[in-house]
Amino acid sequence: MDASDPYGFDGSDAADALTGRDLDAYLADERLMLGLHKLDLRFPPGLQSRLDVLLDQQDDSGLNAAERGEAAGLVHLAELLSVLRLRARRLSTSENTPTYTEHDFVILRHDLPDHRLVQGEIGSVVGVYGYGAGYEVELTGAGEARVVVTVTEKDIRPAPELNVPDLILSKLKWLNQRLAQGQDLAQLRYVRIKDDPVFRGKHAVTVIIQLPEKPSTEASPFATSARYERMISEHLKQLDVSDVSCLLLTADEITPFGIEI
Repeated sequence: MDASDPYGFDGSDAADALTGRDLDAYLADERLMLGLHKLDLRFPPGLQSRLDVLLDQQDDSGLNAAERGEAAGLVHLAELLSVLRLRARRLSTSENTPTYTEHDFVILRHDLPDHRLVQGEIGSVVGVYGYGAGYEVELTGAGEARVVVTVTEKDIRPAPELNVPDLILSKLKWLNQRLAQGQDLAQLRYVRIKDDPVFRGKHAVTVIIQLPEKPSTEASPFATSARYERMISEHLKQLDVSDVSCLLLTADEITPFGIEI
């Protein structure tokens, strides 16, 4: 490496190794840091697919030396891109930095009737255009469908004050409104949200559903319960939920349980 040019490389393996110190030097350069925001630093889908194949093969039949090297290189690249994204975002002082980034939760400021979305619906940012000129946000549409809409900052507001249990409760309240508007006579009454003891960082959700009457003996109560569990799981799939279970009861069978919806 030429000492007069801290960003030059002489082509040797030793000089081209991007150590943690070198990475800090790169990202301390404001011009380069701003340039990183113009790049798509996500791990390419094709490389992710190849890495998944190698990892599956490693679990099944093992890898040879070349494949182990390839897998290690892909893992290193994924980690490096992740570091670049995080550090570039943290160090950025540009006025052009987007207000929201991918995976941020946002709330609709107003109805979007073309997509049958209502004010207050909570969504997740899945794409950013330019320096925040527009955003792609995934929300729940009519029924159980997920829709991705393109919005601007005037259409959404941040939801930083909400933690995951708050978001789960908000989603269930929204779903209750949808059920009331439809022909389904069931009502979500109570929810208990607990940390999953097996999957760290995820939540197990139990919902008490009030039915107008006992399910018909012709229909399996397990099948009816499974239908609501699938519906609720679909609406909570953006959140850290590992398990959803439902208890179907009539009004006289229900006692207070967890949080009222």
